[in-house]
Amino acid sequence: MCRAYRSIIARLRNGSFTLNIELGRYRNIPLELRICRTCNSNAVESEVHFLCNCPAYDFERNDLYNKINAILAINMNQLSSVEKIKIMLSNKLVTKHVCAFVNAASVLRNIP
Repeated sequence: MCRAYRSIIARLRNGSFTLNIELGRYRNIPLELRICRTCNSNAVESEVHFLCNCPAYDFERNDLYNKINAILAINMNQLSSVEKIKIMLSNKLVTKHVCAFVNAASVLRNIP
């Protein structure tokens, strides 16, 4: 796995990825106000929201889930968010696809 991909996975695992749940912690913003600014769901922008739930990334996430389903012979849509996160952040067979999703979603997040 290349260094950039290792960095993405490590930052998602240790809570240092640039999501509002983390940024708000350092800016003393109450948890309930650390919402996702990419979608209109008023959900806290956490790792679970970013990787599993944010509707702004549905197209990219569906592509990711299809790739994971094919590689692991499972149905990601039938799993809980916790199970999805475990697979996405710990299974070496899908890491490059998860990182490609994160890169694509990050581009969408930076659109003003």
